Amino acid sequence: MGVLIFYILVMSVFIFTFTSKADSLKDMILGGRNVSGLLGALSIGATWIWAPALFVSSENAYSLGMAGFFWFFVPNILTLLIFIPFAKRLNQELGDNFTLPSWMGERHQSERVKRLYNLQMSVVSILSTGVQIIAGAGILAELTGLPYHWLTVVIGLVALAYSQWSGIKASIMSDAFNMVVMLVVSIGVVWGLGETLGWQTISNGFGGITGLNGSILDRDVFLTFGLSSTIGLLSGTFGDQNFWQLAGSIKSGRVGKAFGLGALFFAIVPLMLGLVGFMAAGAGFEPNVVGRVNLEFIQAYLPSWVVAPFLFMIVGGLMSTVDSNASSIAGLASDVIPNYTVGKSRWAMGVLVIGAIVVANSGVTVPQLFLIYGTIRATTMLPTVMTFMLDGVREKGVFYGIIGSMITGVPTFIYGSINGDWRFKVAGSLLALLVSGSVVLINGKTREV
Repeated sequence: MGVLIFYILVMSVFIFTFTSKADSLKDMILGGRNVSGLLGALSIGATWIWAPALFVSSENAYSLGMAGFFWFFVPNILTLLIFIPFAKRLNQELGDNFTLPSWMGERHQSERVKRLYNLQMSVVSILSTGVQIIAGAGILAELTGLPYHWLTVVIGLVALAYSQWSGIKASIMSDAFNMVVMLVVSIGVVWGLGETLGWQTISNGFGGITGLNGSILDRDVFLTFGLSSTIGLLSGTFGDQNFWQLAGSIKSGRVGKAFGLGALFFAIVPLMLGLVGFMAAGAGFEPNVVGRVNLEFIQAYLPSWVVAPFLFMIVGGLMSTVDSNASSIAGLASDVIPNYTVGKSRWAMGVLVIGAIVVANSGVTVPQLFLIYGTIRATTMLPTVMTFMLDGVREKGVFYGIIGSMITGVPTFIYGSINGDWRFKVAGSLLALLVSGSVVLINGKTREV
């Protein structure tokens, strides 16, 4: 609990020292559109380091070896790089809009398209925030013995407090601080474990704890995890307002470099934590909870004081996504609430946190929720990409395509996830991605390119 209190104190001093209270919607939602490339890159990297990047990379390396780690790590990097040309264009064309939904609505001259995008991205923001709270509260409850339900409220309120002060500026500054901490601590932890156990424990664990998954081409891992994860991750930036909002906030001409550097910053952390998972497998370590193998392994083999900075890193990584989601919902609410003001944006942030706390107490697990909201994000990916790349995409195709993906892909995936049937999970992921794009193509164009 001391780590959380220390985090609150550090962030409070840092945020209130280096940011000023937002007094306009442009400042609150887009940081005045004047964020530097370096700060933007640090924020992009930290925001993309959600709970899965902190835990699933270690868990997959430990349980599924090279195959599981590969299908989580590589798509994560690719999605940030693929997103660059789209982020650059939105930065140039955003105009008076605050969000991708408003840009899409303006592009297609359609209120219903804007509202559909807004619904999808708002749901993703709530579920994504819920994932962070589940992971953070779960670890702190295990270590401190404090009630899990109480901790979900505390974590939500901490991130809400400084997001309300200056909006996305607070989010970006806290992200930058947290990114530096995550880089230093993750590298230090791997170095300490390597020196303690010997560097050969990494290669000894390439096959995972079973020793059977040393090849990235393992068919079972690809079908049960890799395909759904890849679709969810590659659609991640496209279906998440966080990254469109960051794209609109960064200074013109700096967007491409910011996302490229952000991908590099991000890559280091799950790579380091993946190595921790390989080391745990190579050492034959048996955790009490596989999903927290990195924390338990560090507790077992490194001095006790190392746990404190590692937990600080974990809390910071989780909070980076929570406060980014709070800024994101402030922008999304501007599309649907009349006479929108800075005060109303702060209320919208509060609604997000309440919804996320409810999700965190619903009993769903981090891996389940990660794949579910990844599938939801996939429903808008192809219509978005086609609108950016093709001239004359029909409004009707975009609207009904997304509806089709939502009513076919998402329920199919959730059914497969609940019943542990990988066939339905794969089918749901593919339907979520492909139905919307297919309907857009079937509807053709309003004019020739």
